Amino acid sequence: MTSSGVFYRKWRPQTFNDLVGQEPISRAIRQAIITGNVSHAYLFCGPRGTGKTSTARIFTKAVNCVNTTEGNPCNNCTICISVNEGNAIDLLELDTASNRGIDEIKSIRDKANYAALESRYKVYVLDEAHMLTREASNALLKTLEEPPAHVIFILATTEPHRLTNTIISRCQRFDFRRISTKIMVERLRKIAAAENVSVDEAVFDAITRQSTGSLRDAETLLEQAITSFGSPLTIQDVNMLLGLAADERVRDLIGHILAGNVTNSFKLLNQLSTEGTDLVQLQRQMVDELRDMLLIKFGGSELVVQPSEIVEKQSHMIMNIEQETILVTLRAIGQINSRMDMPSTLPLELAILSSIQNSSTNNSSDNLEVDSVSNPLKRSTVETPVRLNPNPEPKNESLAIEIANTSNTNYKNTDSGTSQGNPRERDSTLKEEWPRIIKALSRIKARRFNMGALLRDCWEVDLDGETLRLGFSHKSHMERFMDEIDNPESKRGLISTICDIAGTNLPVDVSCYLLNREGDAKKPKDNALVQAAINLGGNIVEEREELPQ
Repeated sequence: MTSSGVFYRKWRPQTFNDLVGQEPISRAIRQAIITGNVSHAYLFCGPRGTGKTSTARIFTKAVNCVNTTEGNPCNNCTICISVNEGNAIDLLELDTASNRGIDEIKSIRDKANYAALESRYKVYVLDEAHMLTREASNALLKTLEEPPAHVIFILATTEPHRLTNTIISRCQRFDFRRISTKIMVERLRKIAAAENVSVDEAVFDAITRQSTGSLRDAETLLEQAITSFGSPLTIQDVNMLLGLAADERVRDLIGHILAGNVTNSFKLLNQLSTEGTDLVQLQRQMVDELRDMLLIKFGGSELVVQPSEIVEKQSHMIMNIEQETILVTLRAIGQINSRMDMPSTLPLELAILSSIQNSSTNNSSDNLEVDSVSNPLKRSTVETPVRLNPNPEPKNESLAIEIANTSNTNYKNTDSGTSQGNPRERDSTLKEEWPRIIKALSRIKARRFNMGALLRDCWEVDLDGETLRLGFSHKSHMERFMDEIDNPESKRGLISTICDIAGTNLPVDVSCYLLNREGDAKKPKDNALVQAAINLGGNIVEEREELPQ
């Protein structure tokens, strides 16, 4: 290996020709330098590790270098050497994430009036410029608009939308792109060769996929791997370092899922977890693999960044798999909220079960019977005893209801198109399923008010022809519910939920009324929730009168 040094600094590009993946930007800036049309302020936007700060330093050298060649600095003169060594007097880099106040900007504004000491231009680089306070941004405006002739400002940011429009309008803006996998692989291969390290070709692919378009991250990961394992560097070493599963095993896991084999899927998933595989990384690998398969299935194999033999293997795997199956699986795995850590295999197991059941339902080709994971309302059985205690309780009485012997009770969801029945049966079914309807509505995103929470105050529910009649014990709850269902989307969600769970004919209208708390106080057995509990085999074990407060 050559002399030591942090890779992303050691291999930082020194000319515009060395800047990879940002050719349009380097060409535009070089042309401005060649023609002498240099702007007084630039805004460099883009993800981390894409070359914003490196471009700013190359630009500083180029505008001050006395021996430029086609807009590129010579890197041999005093100014270029001082910038490369980090001790240039006329290059001032400010981390505005930690120096974001108005005092720092006032200091810059005052010092900008002094001429450059060594160079033609004094260059201010404000990194993470979006972190400036509003007051600091306003203090910078005048100087940014009409700076002294010897001053150039370069603002670098990963979040340009957080900058004020007045600052953006005063700068020439350049948007840096994420660097493609192919370009990063070539760059890493060049670095490995210069460092005299033998690296498996698969290592480059694994590192570039992990770095998500950031060349700095890729160089850092390569340096970490070389430092940890030396030469030769194998894909097994990198998988161990990054907590990745071997691509073949990820592909096997996807194959089991697409085939509907829950047992083998769970066995392999837990085996990978036991071996120390990072489950967050495993989720990303599964999503990448499913995306490749989906692209191949839709005829976009040229978009898959994989060797031809891998693409051929993926094509063979999905030859008899429906597009909808791959799409359902990709959606289920991709929607896992892994946050910062996933210590348990449970989220992945639930996603696997959900995707297999949904795929088998769509394709009608799988006999596997599993409870619905993604939609608990579709479960057909209740496995455990249930204790039902409606909340909030009516002010006139409080009930404690215990339900036992319900381990094999079946809910029968009849299709809404075929469930006619007489009105009494429909009304009874609605009251029986009312607790589940409330639970389902609680999960629906509301426009203003959560319908499930409001309906817990509903103590009368019945169907009058095609009208759903709801009796509330509190006027405020009734008014909020009526306000919510005034929205057609909310009303449609209410009616479709009732139809799906209770299996009744679709009600056309909803009517709400306020219960008389004194004269019309209902008996416990008349309450819809209580009646549903009794129908499930429960008994009223206690009735209590609430004392007035």
